[in-house]
Amino acid sequence: MPKGPLVATAAALAMVCGTLTACTHTSDEPICRRSATGTQVPDRYCERKSPGYEWWGGA
Repeated sequence: MPKGPLVATAAALAMVCGTLTACTHTSDEPICRRSATGTQVPDRYCERKSPGYEWWGGA
């Protein structure tokens, strides 16, 4: 099998999973995310109860 298609597929999967929290978040700990975009952000935003940020996931 040529390596080109395999490398391209792996790169595409890495790019997609790099932007999706579900692919990158594997622990039972909640993560802080920006409500409008769902983007993972540092915990300090949720710890300070900043408007527009929320805890997501966890057990």
